[in-house]
This record gives sequence, C-alpha cells and structure tokens, in this order.
Amino acid sequence: MGKRYHYLYKVSFPTRGWFYYGIHSTNNLNDGYMGSPQTHKDKWAHHDCHKVIVQYFDTREEAADVELRVIKHVINKPGCLNEGYGSKGFSIEVCRQAGKRGGRAAVESGQLAAARLRQLEKEAWRAGVARAAEVNKKGVVLTSLKDGTEFYFEGIRIAARALSLRHEKLCRVLKGKRKSTGGYTVRYL
Repeated sequence: MGKRYHYLYKVSFPTRGWFYYGIHSTNNLNDGYMGSPQTHKDKWAHHDCHKVIVQYFDTREEAADVELRVIKHVINKPGCLNEGYGSKGFSIEVCRQAGKRGGRAAVESGQLAAARLRQLEKEAWRAGVARAAEVNKKGVVLTSLKDGTEFYFEGIRIAARALSLRHEKLCRVLKGKRKSTGGYTVRYL
C-alpha cells in the first residue's frame, strides 16, 4: 500500500542562514523526519534547525517534479545545503568533494603522476615548437659545394622550399650533426 501523504519541505537553520529542500512520503505527519543529507549530515547534528512543510501533493512523482524545479534554482546559492537535484545535476560543493576524492585516488594509483608527466611533455614539445619557429625565422646562408655560390634566405623553411631540400636535413646541418645536405652547407647569417 502507498503512503498517504507526499509533501515538499524546507529545513531552515535560522542562526546560520542555511536551508535544505526535500520531499517525503509518509503515513504519519509527525514521524520526525528531517531530511537525508549526505554531504552536510554534521550540520543537522550540531545546529538548531526546524522543518516547514511547503506544499502537499497527491503523488510522490508530483512532489519530485516540484522539488527538482525548486532545488534547480537554489542549488548553488549561498546557504543551500542540497547536494543535487534528482539525477540531473550536482552542487558545486558535491563536485568539489568528489574531485578531492577522485584526486586522492589518482595520486594513490599513480594516475596523477602520469598525467603530470604528459603535461610536462606537452609543455616541452610546445617550447620546442616555439624554438623551432624562431629558428625558422633566422636568416640562413646556403653555400654550394660545387662552385661556392652563396644563397641567402630569410628562414630555413624558405631555403628548403626554394632549393627542394628537406627542412629536417638543413636543421641537422645547422646543429652540427651533418656537414652538408643536397650539395650545400648551411649557416646562420
């Protein structure tokens, strides 16, 4: 058999300015039910509060619909102790605490260290790309090994395109890893 009463209630903490909305279904209106918070249980135990029935409903589903709409508008307001509204959303406080627990688990499992390493690798790669971009902007001189003719270019990439050479090989010559490439030596201006 179903419950006789279905209602939306508000628990207030007058000295603190906190509040909590919930629904309850019961056959006894004086059953002493004050809500079932998860994140803020300690507040019910250590602070004075009182409950007010806001509205009665014919079914629990109607009460749940109204509860969802009410909590959705107050979930992240100062003083709201609701952790979420149905399965639709969670308060910032709940997300923060879940992040702490998830972060702790990530540290213990080594996932955080791996993520930090990936981040450092990305940053190093970006720094390398930035350095390469600067190198590509420096003027270079390519000297032909056949006749000693010098060709001046505004950057390595421009030189590579103009003489149909590979950019990477020109960079190796500039770094001293190769003496020449494609019949040319390379130096900065």
